[in-house]
Amino acid sequence: MTRFLWVFLMLMICINSEVHAQATEQMLRTQLLERGIPEELFLEKLQDRGVTYGSLEEVPPEQYDEIQSIVEEILAEIELEKANTSATEDLTATAPAAIVTDTERETIQEAKETVIEGATVEEAVEEAKDEQEPDLPAAKIYGHQIFRNQSLTVYRQADEIKPKPGYILGAGDELTVSIWGVSIFERTYTIDNNGYINPSAMPRVYLKDLTFAEAKDKLRRHFANFNQFSPDQFEVSLRFARTISVGIYGEVFKPGNHTISAINSAFNALVAAGGPTDIGTIRNIRWIKSDGSTQQIDVYQYMSDPTIIESFYMQENDIIQVPLAEKIVDIQGAINRPMSYELIDGEHLHQLVAYAGGLKVNAYRQLIQLKRFENDEQIIIDIPYSDLLRKDEDFQLQNGDQISIKNIPTSYRNFVTIAGTVELPGQYEFVPNMRISDLVDKASLKEETSRAFAVLRRTNRDGTADFERIDLGAVLEDPTTSSNVLLQPNDQLTLYAKGTFIDQYVLRVEGQVRNPGPIPYDPSENMRIRDAILMAGGLTPGATDFAYVIRQDLETGQPTYISLDIQQVMVDPSSNDNLVIRPGDQIKIQAKKAFIDNATLTIDGAVRAPGTFRYDTSMALKDLITLANGLKMQAATNRIDVSRMVIRQNEATKVVIATLEIDESFQPVNNPSFVLQPYDQVYVRMVPEFEFQKTVYLSGEVRYPGPYALISDNERISSIIQRAGGMTREAFPEGATLTRPTSGVGPIVIELDRAIENDQSNANIILKDQDQIIIPKIRDFVAINGAVNTTELYRQDLLGPNNRVTVVYDGNRSARYYIEKYAGGFGDNSDRRKVTVEYPNGQIKKAKDFGLFRVYPKVDKGSIVKVGIKDPKQERVPTEKEEVDWGEVLSNAVAQATAVLTLILLIDRAGR
Repeated sequence: MTRFLWVFLMLMICINSEVHAQATEQMLRTQLLERGIPEELFLEKLQDRGVTYGSLEEVPPEQYDEIQSIVEEILAEIELEKANTSATEDLTATAPAAIVTDTERETIQEAKETVIEGATVEEAVEEAKDEQEPDLPAAKIYGHQIFRNQSLTVYRQADEIKPKPGYILGAGDELTVSIWGVSIFERTYTIDNNGYINPSAMPRVYLKDLTFAEAKDKLRRHFANFNQFSPDQFEVSLRFARTISVGIYGEVFKPGNHTISAINSAFNALVAAGGPTDIGTIRNIRWIKSDGSTQQIDVYQYMSDPTIIESFYMQENDIIQVPLAEKIVDIQGAINRPMSYELIDGEHLHQLVAYAGGLKVNAYRQLIQLKRFENDEQIIIDIPYSDLLRKDEDFQLQNGDQISIKNIPTSYRNFVTIAGTVELPGQYEFVPNMRISDLVDKASLKEETSRAFAVLRRTNRDGTADFERIDLGAVLEDPTTSSNVLLQPNDQLTLYAKGTFIDQYVLRVEGQVRNPGPIPYDPSENMRIRDAILMAGGLTPGATDFAYVIRQDLETGQPTYISLDIQQVMVDPSSNDNLVIRPGDQIKIQAKKAFIDNATLTIDGAVRAPGTFRYDTSMALKDLITLANGLKMQAATNRIDVSRMVIRQNEATKVVIATLEIDESFQPVNNPSFVLQPYDQVYVRMVPEFEFQKTVYLSGEVRYPGPYALISDNERISSIIQRAGGMTREAFPEGATLTRPTSGVGPIVIELDRAIENDQSNANIILKDQDQIIIPKIRDFVAINGAVNTTELYRQDLLGPNNRVTVVYDGNRSARYYIEKYAGGFGDNSDRRKVTVEYPNGQIKKAKDFGLFRVYPKVDKGSIVKVGIKDPKQERVPTEKEEVDWGEVLSNAVAQATAVLTLILLIDRAGR
């Protein structure tokens, strides 16, 4: 076994080399020891992958690359398993074994997955715990939201590390120094516990407690003493930030010690603790540093200037303490950011408004209200805010104060409105002493504006309105008139067009004119009938000689119908029928064709363009046939049937039939005086039994393939094969197919071999027009698929879908024979009742179950044997009959009977 291992390690490390085996063994053993891989584990994984060679000499040269790939894959897999096992042990060690709860186990399991993504073990545990915490409540106080809506996050080692210039370096940080140009250099150094990095061939460099920017400058100067590069060819990056443990206590959601990456600021660290609670301060947070000094953390200061974050990088064992908030004030109403805010000493009303984004443009500044709890009661204080702004004074606030800023109570009122027939209707600024003439001048009157009448609408304080009639003409003529009243805010002046006071009538001309439709009415009553007809484009050629004027009574709407000679009106304008147009008149001119029946003639049958044509006394039978593009080739000129409807006044209609014969010029032969009548229907019959050639298409293995015309209505398939010179030697008649596209029949299963052997058999079918016959070449193979064991006999590249294997035809044997000999037998999930054989002509035969035994179908050339899968719902214990092939049973029985008879004869002879 040891030799077996070394052989394959040699393939990986020195494939195709000629190093002596014994010298190689020691080198490979060293490789195993350095990797820490047990030989037994490596051997087990080789065997799992099917590698069974005992020595290098047994490996074919063409498989060297494949074996090498397998060995490399196994080594990578073992290395990964070792890494995961180490991470799991570290994670499990984060909690005492004796007190690990189910929740902690779940946390550790989630952390295992996080480790794989790049975080440290400590960070993974922190993140898994964070994910198990319930969602934080919505922020009620401004500033809390950055800790609850992920505006700030906790950086992990898996994140792309880009420290700020003010980041403080410490023991455990890993820095990568990169140099390019004349010198090419890149190394990663870890700051040791003494604060140094130790570059090779150079003095060590102290970096602890330096900012990242200071360290970068110091390293550039240090490495410049030993390498050649310009300032832009030197770069320092933080490859790994150390993790630190900080304590966060007080009013936070998750107090306690937290392990985070040192690239996190104090603000990020607060996110790890969930941020301050609803009663915790965000303005007076205490940062107690490991050296004993303290510093105040003000979240509002960070939100207004995020660049201060560089002053808040934490060190190992730093503590953040979040006390209770001391002064919370709420502001609502016409403010840009209504919310509660925390104020510190020296901050009052003006600072609160600034934190809230300032007042809205519609805020009422004259007075704002404050609600305050004082002396065990709630009081309201009115604050003259505008006076405070004017005097540059402030108003002191207390914890719990509630500020309410109202909107401006009403919309603007300093306007007047003008509507109606002016060029610029709408609202205009109201100014003192403004009069109607001033408003009219701004809006500009239209020409059609009536000067006699206008209306002024004035709204009263109780919501009612007064209306005053205005003599606009007087106002325009003399602005000093009393009609030019003084306006008040919200007044509305409405002007009207002159046409408003006049009935608007139209005249309608309909029917046989070129441009029918409405025509404006002439109030002067100078328009007459002839004028209206000409304005509508004049009469059309199809107009009748008469027309009607429909005149309505303007009071009752009762119509009066007036008949007139319209042709005479158009010829003689002085005609008495040329009436004066009255309001609402309607002139209607009818068409001549409206009084004529549209009689038709119809022709159908053996003509090229059957159809219906309009009747005319000038149309003869010859004309009707010619209009139908003449007769077809199959037309019977001696059988032209004409169906005629006999119409008599006040009598029921009846139909008579006339049969005609025509000559080459389409003239009737036996009735030359025949005349068509309205609504005649002509039908040209076809010559009896007339039909064109019917064609079938023969392709494949015949001597003369191609189209063949059927010589009789009952010609059969064997006749066509014979006319095509018979089949070639390569023909496979058992696989022949026939497709019948006519009547939607499609493919038809045929047995061409039977049809040729016996032309009287029912397989010798009658062919139809457009039949397509395809005779393939000999197929000397058999395909087997389904629930069989082909994978135990053949390589995967020799198998097709569904375990399909294709083998050479081995005689007209049963399906079971082929399954057991060439497909490895029936699979465990096979259902022998579902064995089918699909023959080349498309026919499918199934195994037949006779109770005590089963008969499998025979296999021909080109067949496909399929074994179905057992239905899980109908599984049963296989019975003996499922192993019976009736053909083989008979064959075996005959053989056994012959052997018994032979033995009896031999014994009889020996006895004699």
